[in-house]
Amino acid sequence: MVGKIIVRYLFSIFLIFIIFGCKNKSEEENFVTEKIEASNFVLEITSPSVIKNGQMLKVEGKLTYVGDVPIELSHGEPIIRFSFTGSDEHVYTDGGFITKIQTGQTIKVEEEFKVTKAGKQSLKARTTLILVDGKPIKGIGNEEYIKNETNEELIELGNSKITSAPLIINVK
Repeated sequence: MVGKIIVRYLFSIFLIFIIFGCKNKSEEENFVTEKIEASNFVLEITSPSVIKNGQMLKVEGKLTYVGDVPIELSHGEPIIRFSFTGSDEHVYTDGGFITKIQTGQTIKVEEEFKVTKAGKQSLKARTTLILVDGKPIKGIGNEEYIKNETNEELIELGNSKITSAPLIINVK
């Protein structure tokens, strides 16, 4: 009798671990993350990969400084900007912000979009112009934005942004 109770108890615990283990795994699979490294910075973007039309899409961006010495960072606000094809575009205002930043320090930006279009949609993230101690960084992923630019100074400024590859969001 006692043996049967112990077996049932252990089976119940095992079943609970299986249920919660599977649940956590499927939740993790519903997110997509893009990580980009450029000029002593790491830009990481995380978003749900599947969402229902009419819901709010919540995305997160983190910009981490991985250089060796503290710096003075000049940028716009927010420093990470998102564009999502499944919603109306956000309008950002730029400005001259200066942040003193230490090695390993992360700037986190969260954004929400009201999802208004079904199907496969694209989410991109792009930093503002980034100057380190008054000089533009060497960004990445900006070819599409500067391909028709002829002014060398504007090309250099356009290249001082870090741009993610598009994340594909399936809107049902």
